[in-house]
Amino acid sequence: MITNKSSYKRYAPYIILGVISISFLLILRAYRPHELKTSLSLRFKELFSNTPTVEIAGFDEGENWKGNYTRDSMQTFDGETGVNLFSTQNKPNTVSLYKSFDLSPYKTIFAYIYLKNELIFQRVESLTVGFQSKDKDKTSYTIHDLKKGWSLIAMDKEDFKNKDFDWKKIDSTTLELVSKKGETVQLTFDRIWAQNPNSDSKLFLSYMSQFVNHKTIGKSTFLHLASPKSTNLVLRKLIEKNDFSYTVTFAPLKLGSFGLSFLTDPQLENGYFFTLNGKQMNQWQLTKKTKKNIAILAEGELKNNTLEKQAYLWLRVEKRGEKITPSISLDGQNYLSIQEYKDSAFSKGYLGVLYEGSFLVDSIEVKE
Repeated sequence: MITNKSSYKRYAPYIILGVISISFLLILRAYRPHELKTSLSLRFKELFSNTPTVEIAGFDEGENWKGNYTRDSMQTFDGETGVNLFSTQNKPNTVSLYKSFDLSPYKTIFAYIYLKNELIFQRVESLTVGFQSKDKDKTSYTIHDLKKGWSLIAMDKEDFKNKDFDWKKIDSTTLELVSKKGETVQLTFDRIWAQNPNSDSKLFLSYMSQFVNHKTIGKSTFLHLASPKSTNLVLRKLIEKNDFSYTVTFAPLKLGSFGLSFLTDPQLENGYFFTLNGKQMNQWQLTKKTKKNIAILAEGELKNNTLEKQAYLWLRVEKRGEKITPSISLDGQNYLSIQEYKDSAFSKGYLGVLYEGSFLVDSIEVKE
């Protein structure tokens, strides 16, 4: 305790200095950016570790199908090529792939099939997907209807012929197309796989289920986003303040476009979008969309960053008040800030992904 004037004079400079120091620290704390904490973390390899897929056929180069077919690099979106099947004058055309796998744990087999127009299927006498076991036992599924463009066909095992078929010891897959008399038919297959029911609907607010699935490569299972057209997926994550970071880790299987939507409404009629596109996906755009207009806020080229297939890329967008900062990383540690932009049109909304092509999504992280 200071008990006299001389003592006060002696300690006054130190007291003033202490008050100034404390005041300065309080000011720094007041203006220090808010430390963001993780509010959503989706690690798909962990989430899907117990639900792998069986990749029956991808139709890419190196997959040794036997029979009369051609590879198609134009009508494909899951990989680099699909397979065209032809049939004329009611003649069966059967192609086979000799590959062993076990489908006993699965309920449903899926396939992507493309028709140029709906009239084509009216010329089809029959289209079947079949399997043969190591004991030469056979089973097959007849596809009854296809629409124009790409169709996702779900084939429940209980609807296959031969109810006693041993799904555990499959050693070959066959596709058979038969046209009607006097007709010629062509259609395209892109991917065939087996996958059990999932809980994706709990993660996403809105999405096109035919273009959202899982895919196992090696021992890892990813969220697989693949579509021949621009497609949107909206997370069940509502941002209610202008202070967040949103990061998606993905690897391209087929280049196209990939981006982040943020602060949007569920219908994506309003909000922001940060996308990579172009032939090598080295063009970027930051856009703002309203019901009346789409405005390009900023755009450019990633001159020193080339996307490689099946190589991870981290895409991030941060918003601090009016400041929007999109960035990318090749290692998940060092981020290249592309360009900062200030805009305050939207301060609340959902997060999502938009894509065209084929992509494996490894993780999604949100910090607030």
